[in-house]
Amino acid sequence: MTVNPYLGVGQVATAERFVGRRDLLRLLENSWRGPRPANLSLQGNHRMGKTSVVRRAQELFAVDRPDLLVVYLSVAAYESGADVFRAVVARVRQAAERLNQPGDGAPPDWLAGLNDIELSVHSSTEWLDLKECFEAFFTALHRVGVGVGVILDEFDQAEVFRRVEFQLLRDLVSEKNYSAGLVTLSRRSIKSIELAAVAHSTLDGVMGMRRPVGPFRDDEVAAMLARADDAGVDLTDLRPEIVRRAGNHPYLIELFCHELVETHLTDRLDAALAWEQVESQFRDQFTRSIANLNADTGERGGDLLYQVLTRTYLTIDSQDIALLRRLGLVRPDGATVALLSPEFAQQVRRMALTNALHGWWIDRDLALRAHVRERLTRSWGEGWGAELGQRVGGAAAAPGRWYGGPEGVPLVPADRLDPLDRLDTAEVIDLVLLNWKLFESHLGGDPAAWKERAEAVTQARQAADRGSPLDADLRRRAEHSLDGLPPA
Repeated sequence: MTVNPYLGVGQVATAERFVGRRDLLRLLENSWRGPRPANLSLQGNHRMGKTSVVRRAQELFAVDRPDLLVVYLSVAAYESGADVFRAVVARVRQAAERLNQPGDGAPPDWLAGLNDIELSVHSSTEWLDLKECFEAFFTALHRVGVGVGVILDEFDQAEVFRRVEFQLLRDLVSEKNYSAGLVTLSRRSIKSIELAAVAHSTLDGVMGMRRPVGPFRDDEVAAMLARADDAGVDLTDLRPEIVRRAGNHPYLIELFCHELVETHLTDRLDAALAWEQVESQFRDQFTRSIANLNADTGERGGDLLYQVLTRTYLTIDSQDIALLRRLGLVRPDGATVALLSPEFAQQVRRMALTNALHGWWIDRDLALRAHVRERLTRSWGEGWGAELGQRVGGAAAAPGRWYGGPEGVPLVPADRLDPLDRLDTAEVIDLVLLNWKLFESHLGGDPAAWKERAEAVTQARQAADRGSPLDADLRRRAEHSLDGLPPA
C-alpha cells in the first residue's frame, strides 16, 4: 500500500522528512564544534520549523560525542524558572549516563558525583540552595572537559522567570567556570521577553548570534514538493497554486501537499478538493499569525499588514518591516515587500472590510468608505454600483490591485466586495472630487484640501513601491489625510 509521504505534517520534521535549512544546520554544527558551545537565538513565527531545525541538528551533529552533551526541553512544559533548571540538570545527567555504554567498565567517578548533585538540586527548596547546586553540577562537567548545549524551546514562556533566574542562565553560558552554551527558540527577541518579565535585560547581552527562521527558499519549496514523487505524484504543475495559497510557509506547504496526495491516493489529483479540506486550517494559521503580531506590536499588527497590502506606509518604519520579515509575514516584491501570499492578502483584506481587523489607518480608511457609500446610496439608489462604474470607468468594475485581488488573484464569492471596495484610498478621494457637490455638505472641507489628501496618499504609496522611507513632511501629510471626517 502506498503511504502518503506527508503523513507526519504538523509534527517535528526529522530524518527523511526534514527539508533544507542548510545555513541554519551549518550554523548549529559550528556552534557545537568547539570546547564550549556558542550561544544562539533562533526567532520565528509559529510553525516555521524552529524545533525541527534544532532536532535535526541534534541527530546530525550531537550523537556519540564524548566531549559534548546537547539536551532539549520546552520552557512551556514547566511552571517556573526553578523547575526549568531542575529539568535541565536531569536531562544533562541522563545524557551523561549514555556516554558510559555497556562494556565500558565501571562508570567514572565524576558521573557518580553528578548523580549526587542532581539529588541535591531536586531536594532544594530555597533559591540560593538550588543555585549553588546548579552551579556545582556544571562546574563538575567543565572540570572533566564535557561541554553542554542547552536548547530551550518556546522561550517566549520564560516570562515566568525571575530576574535572578535570567541572571543564572547568563552566568551559565558566559562565565569561565562552565562550558555550556544556550540555543533559544522563540517568536520574540530575548530582550523583549526579559523586559516583559522583569523590566530588565540580562541574558540578551550574551546571546551573540541571532537568526530568523522564516519561510522556505524557492529551492526548499521544490524539495518539499518533490517528496510527492514517493507516492507517484508530480506536483510541479501545481506549484503556482500551492505558493499562491501558502506562500513559502513550510507548514502550510506540507499541509496542502498532504491533501493533494490524499486526493490522488483515493481517486485522482484534485486541487479544488484538497483546498476545501485545508482552507479552514489556513485561516486558523493566518488568524493566529495576526494575533501574534498584534501581541508583539501593541495591537498595531493589523494596521501594519493593511498598510503593506495597500502600499500606504504611513506608520511603518524599518523596524516594523524587519519584524514582519522575521515572522515570515511578508516576502520580497521588487524594491519593497508584499504579504506572505495572495491567499493571506485576501484574508487580511476580508478581515478589514468586515470589521474583524482594526487599526489607526484601517479605521480611517473604512470610515471614509462608509461615508461615501452612504451618500451614493442616498443619491443614486440601490443601483449606485452600476452608476459608479459608468462615472469612473473600469476602475470600479474590474478587480483593483488593492481590494479586488492583489497580484491578479480573482475574487472569490466569500469576499462580497462592492465596486467601492475595488478602489484604493486615493481613488476613493478622487471619486469625492469628481462628485464634489454630492459630498460637500456631508464631508466638509474644500476641493483643494481633498485634492491634497489624494496626492499625499498617492505619493506615500509610490514611495512604498520604490522601497523608500517617507520624509517627515510627506509622512505628516499622509497621516493626516483622513483626519477630521464626521463620525461614520
